[in-house]
Amino acid sequence: LALGGLALALLARLLDLGLGGPPARGHYLGLGLLLGAACWQQPVALSYAAAAGLVLLLWGRTRRDPWALLAPLGFLLGALPVLLWNLQHGWASGDIMGKDTDLLRAQAEALPVLIQRTLTVAFPILTGLSPGHPWSAWPLVPTLARLFLPALLLAFLTLTGRHIWRGLRQARPPSAILPPLLLACSLAFFWAVASGHVYSRPRYLLPVMAASSVHLGMLAAWAWKRSGALTAVGLAVLLTFGAVATVPRLRQCAAIEEHYRAIVQSLEEKGIRTGYADFSLAAPVTMFTAERILLSPRLGPTPAYESEQQEQRVVRQGPDAFVLRPSDNAQAFAAALTRLGVGFRFEATPVPVFYQLSKRVAVEEVRGGGGEIEAAEPDE
Repeated sequence: LALGGLALALLARLLDLGLGGPPARGHYLGLGLLLGAACWQQPVALSYAAAAGLVLLLWGRTRRDPWALLAPLGFLLGALPVLLWNLQHGWASGDIMGKDTDLLRAQAEALPVLIQRTLTVAFPILTGLSPGHPWSAWPLVPTLARLFLPALLLAFLTLTGRHIWRGLRQARPPSAILPPLLLACSLAFFWAVASGHVYSRPRYLLPVMAASSVHLGMLAAWAWKRSGALTAVGLAVLLTFGAVATVPRLRQCAAIEEHYRAIVQSLEEKGIRTGYADFSLAAPVTMFTAERILLSPRLGPTPAYESEQQEQRVVRQGPDAFVLRPSDNAQAFAAALTRLGVGFRFEATPVPVFYQLSKRVAVEEVRGGGGEIEAAEPDE
C-alpha cells in the first residue's frame, strides 16, 4: 500500500506540473512500476491502480500522448512476479479474486445493508473506536466516530470541489481529485467482495484511511490559518483518542508473539512437518516457519484459499497431524479418529494437536465445523 501511495504522489506531481511527451516518460513508467509492484504484493492496492487509471483517462493530454503507454507497460513489469506465478499455476489468482456473477448480483442487491455496516461497524473502528475502547460508553462518541470519515470527505470537497470540477470540465483533473477518488475506488472494491466479519476487522479499507489522512491534513491546514490554537487542541484530542486504545494493544503484542512461538515450538518438537488446521492457525504457522511446517487450512471451518502445490505436498508427505483451535471440540475429534480406526497421540496445549497417526487419514474423512467434528464411515 505504501507503493500505491508513492505512485499517487508521482501522479500528483505529473498533474501539478502538467507534464507530457518525453519529459513525462519517467513519471509514466515509474507510476506503472509502482502500481504493478503494489498490486502483486497486496490486491487491496488495486484501488490505487483504479484511481490512477481513471485520472489518466480523464486527462485529455494522456489520450493524445503516446508516451502514456509507458504506464501500462510499467504496470506489467511491476506485476511480473505474479504474472509468472500465474503462468505456472494455471492463473490461480482468478480463484482468489474472481467473483461469480451471481455473487456480484447478490452483493449489489445487498448494497444498502453493506453501506450501513460500513458506516456503523467499519468506519468507527477505522476512526479508532475499536471494541473495548475506554471512551465507547461516553455520550455521542460512537455517533461522532461513525460520522468522522464522511465529515472529513465532505469538508475536503467543500474546500476543493470547485477547483476539481473546473479541472474536470477542462479535461485536466487536478491532483486534489486523487484522495476522494481513491476513497471511492476502495469502497467500490470492498462492497463488491466484503461479507461476514470483515467489517469488524476492516483492513481491506486501509486505502480509505490513506485518503482520509489527506482530507484531514487539508482541513487542518485550512483551520490553522484561522485558529492555530483550536486546531492544535482538536488534533491533540484526535491523537489521544487513538492512543487510548492503541497503547494497551501494543502491550499485548508480546503475549501474542509468545503464544505463536509456543505453538511453533510444540509442533517442531513433535516432528510435525505437514498437517491440517483451521485458517486461523494454518496461515500464521506456515508463514512464521517459512513453510518449514506446512499446515493446510482445509480442516476448516474458516473458508480459505490454498494453492494446489501446497495441498499436494500435504497429501504426499502427510498429514503428520491435525491441529485444532482451543475452542474446537477435541473429544469429538478424538472419537471421530477412533471410529476410523486411527491411533494417535494427543496434546492439549498450547493448542489441541493429534499426531503420530497410526495411518494416513484424508481431511475429507474427518472435518470440523463450529467446534463439532464430522467423520465419514470407514470403508469396509
